[in-house]
Amino acid sequence: MINTVETHEWNYPGVLSALHNGFLYLIYGYRLAKLDPQNGRVLGQMELPTGRAAPRDTSYNGLSGLRDGTLVAKSVYRERGCEQQGFSAFLCCPHPQLVPNSVVVAIDPRTLEVIDQTVAPELIGGRITATEFENHSYIYLTGQKTVYRYIYENRRLRRDFSWNPGTVVLSGQNGPTAVAVMNDWVVFGTDSLPAATPLSVVAINQADASRQFSSRPFADVGQSWSPSAVSVDPLRNRIFALDGLAGQIAAVDLRDDGLHTVWTKPQNTTEFLALIGPAERRVLVGTDAAGQPMPPSCPVGGGTQDSVVWRNADTGDEIARTSAPLPAVNKGTMVEPGYAGRMYFLAQNGKIMELTVRPARPGEDQPK
Repeated sequence: MINTVETHEWNYPGVLSALHNGFLYLIYGYRLAKLDPQNGRVLGQMELPTGRAAPRDTSYNGLSGLRDGTLVAKSVYRERGCEQQGFSAFLCCPHPQLVPNSVVVAIDPRTLEVIDQTVAPELIGGRITATEFENHSYIYLTGQKTVYRYIYENRRLRRDFSWNPGTVVLSGQNGPTAVAVMNDWVVFGTDSLPAATPLSVVAINQADASRQFSSRPFADVGQSWSPSAVSVDPLRNRIFALDGLAGQIAAVDLRDDGLHTVWTKPQNTTEFLALIGPAERRVLVGTDAAGQPMPPSCPVGGGTQDSVVWRNADTGDEIARTSAPLPAVNKGTMVEPGYAGRMYFLAQNGKIMELTVRPARPGEDQPK
């Protein structure tokens, strides 16, 4: 679609989404394209607003959709004059916060036109989240200390000031990741950038923002960092969180009296965790850069290889692991689920690898 080496633009991971109209929508940099799923043919393209930043330093990190098919997205920026690529721009540029506020847009999927746009109160790092709740179309955005909610109604975006959760981070923590919707709640982890204080998992009620629960599943660690959003199982009210600097993942249940840690396991990952399988047999799949501690400064892309681990989501027990190390994963992605148990690994070197689990052979202690 574009060669960022030739255009000298910020190369940030895009997002490919499938809409119920049967077409694929690809957001990459400050562009959006509509694709034919049969042959990949480009049916239309558009440039998205870049606000007060140069297009070369603008990307849209996330794409979501509302019930009527309207697409919603928001911008992030690389500091002017910085040449860092990928997620490293958020950590390794000299002053990564010296950028404009994010632009939030609503897009018509048929005409590829911007229906409405607004400027967020600050730079929004976590990806945009859209949902339907009590017959309203809501959009959730995470700032440095709080979560914002917007209403999309009559083809207009407007801030919902009636829903105000206040400050959602503790002293020493930094801003939350993108939120995940779980039934009547939105949930997230803090410390989307490296922090000296253990992260919290937080749940906020969609009907009443004053109803909040917070828990620290990795309370005994020092430095903390969770650049990827939590994953959720709405059928169990269960949240799966990670800490890339602590090298741990956890399952946390949301109950009537608060958040309760079910299990924690050592796993060195910064990527989104994929939850697959039928309701009675959930499996959690993610990367593991075991034995490759992340450097405390600019902890992106330091590893040279990864493994993929399958876990019993109820107990955290390891079910299977790739038999040989894989190349380093492309940061900011996840091990993507496919059909019939297949998983797809997106490597930093540009390769896509299909993974399948086979039964354990004689002498092996687990499947590979």
